[in-house]
Amino acid sequence: MQRPLVVYLAGPISGRKFKDAMSWRSEFTALFDKYPGKFEVRNPMRGNELLSHQRKVLDGDPFKRLKHPAYSDKAIRRRDKLDVKSSDVVFVNFMEATRTSIGTCMEIAWAEDWDKLVVIAMPEDDGGLHDHAFVRDSAVIFHNLEDALEYVLWSGGCEVPEDA
Repeated sequence: MQRPLVVYLAGPISGRKFKDAMSWRSEFTALFDKYPGKFEVRNPMRGNELLSHQRKVLDGDPFKRLKHPAYSDKAIRRRDKLDVKSSDVVFVNFMEATRTSIGTCMEIAWAEDWDKLVVIAMPEDDGGLHDHAFVRDSAVIFHNLEDALEYVLWSGGCEVPEDA
């Protein structure tokens, strides 16, 4: 039996509310779960449920207030780096980005360095937030989530369901 394709769900977290950073990731995880044994999903928001009560946008402050080693800048960056390194595909959602996502750009660079497949969904005109030569040259870019998702499913040997 072939091992599952490991997909890391990258995209803006800083500057987003918890529910906004989590909702698309939950939806995509549920969709990938429809293909048992085909995909394994890595979500950088896992373990952050205690931040779900936050009404403000997530920046470094909510994490720093927790004063727990697992929420330090280093711990978060190292876990995300490990996730990217151990993934086959980095799926990037820039569709609703309102500011440049530096962390996600780092993840794209790591993925490129480790020869991972990077699939990006971003608006055709993202206002220059992520439209950069380094990003364009590192990824397969789609201008909607549906086409990007279909490409990842196809890469895993599946087809997108009619109801997706």
